[in-house]
Amino acid sequence: MRSEKVCWRDLWIVPLYFVLSFLLPFIFAIIYTLTHPVDINHIEQEIPESLFIYSSLISLALVLLTYYLMHIKGFFTRSINGIKSVKHFVLLIIIGYLGIMAYNMFSGWFMELMPEHLQVKDSLNQQLIEQSFEERSLWPALFVDIVLLAPIIEELIFRHVLIGELGKKLNFKVMSVVSVIGFTALHVIGGTSPLEFIFYIGMAAIIVYVYNKSGRNLAISIALHMLNNFISYIIIIFEQLLS
Repeated sequence: MRSEKVCWRDLWIVPLYFVLSFLLPFIFAIIYTLTHPVDINHIEQEIPESLFIYSSLISLALVLLTYYLMHIKGFFTRSINGIKSVKHFVLLIIIGYLGIMAYNMFSGWFMELMPEHLQVKDSLNQQLIEQSFEERSLWPALFVDIVLLAPIIEELIFRHVLIGELGKKLNFKVMSVVSVIGFTALHVIGGTSPLEFIFYIGMAAIIVYVYNKSGRNLAISIALHMLNNFISYIIIIFEQLLS
């Protein structure tokens, strides 16, 4: 039975996620520059992509470990029950994924209707992800990062904390909107065009809908998010193999 009380300690994973996401790459970059000959004028080109991938992996793993330690009693039981519940929502997950695919087609079509100087083929976030696949030795790490850890942590933050917990206090519908905005904003930080939000806002809204429709079952939104990222991962792999 779901508690009506807000689990305030879960909110700590939000600042922890953002601090680690920005701090670890910075620390790793400093260590690299101190241990390798680097041209300070071209430092961004000098630091290897693998450094940022592994720093991302470590930061996500640390957030998940923190959440586990906060819920160590019964963590695995709840996780297993969540995984078992996925079979009851397979149709909802499939419909959600088809909705994301349809929205992606719509966003591409919509972007083509915009004036040429406003058109964006892909978000900066997507371009950076695809660029990281050029180094094939990173594919296993990228799988763990993109397909496994990122969906879990992002769903913990944007669905569980914002909607599942804060929604008890601030209204579930209001926090659903906040979740959509927050998730979209995370993926367009540093973007080159204000229109990049179009690529993510539909996906965010669909995942929120599926989460709420499943009775705010975190395992279901994680499953949908993982499915979406897994298929994207496979597509990029094939594109790299065929290029």
